[in-house]
Amino acid sequence: SYESVRESEQLLEFMGSEQKMSSTVSTKFEISAQGANAAGNLLYTLTVSSFELDLSNPLVDSTIKNPPELMEIKLLKEMKENGDQVRTVPLNVEKLSGLVAQSFDVNADYLPNLPSGPLKLGESVRSTYLDTISAAGRTIITNTEMDYVLEGEESKFGFDCLRIRYE
Repeated sequence: SYESVRESEQLLEFMGSEQKMSSTVSTKFEISAQGANAAGNLLYTLTVSSFELDLSNPLVDSTIKNPPELMEIKLLKEMKENGDQVRTVPLNVEKLSGLVAQSFDVNADYLPNLPSGPLKLGESVRSTYLDTISAAGRTIITNTEMDYVLEGEESKFGFDCLRIRYE
């Protein structure tokens, strides 16, 4: 079980006036490994188990929790061993609409992309990701900075794992 919390603050300028908007999207999801493909990339499915959207703007303050159409979503994802997402195949997203469709990004990297260089125990490494989306006559630029720290080794379900904190 994983959880992703995305906080957003936006300042919109329209016809000489400014409007501030903020939102928090909290998504809990389950991941099930489906094996590897011929290229050696990991295939897995992602299903949403919990979703909450808190939205605040000059017109409305609203909270949406666990909309039924989102609880049925299943995504097939392919990623490289470092976490780089190769592709996403939405299996049943045609039911999504409105604010829920705008707030749940089927193409988002819900697992972290690890830095390209080696991680050293206790050392922090920063990774930066820039994404630009143009839609409905506007451009949204997202600059994401992620800090990774290798905290140690641990055993989970009989596997030797590395514990990496990221924020």
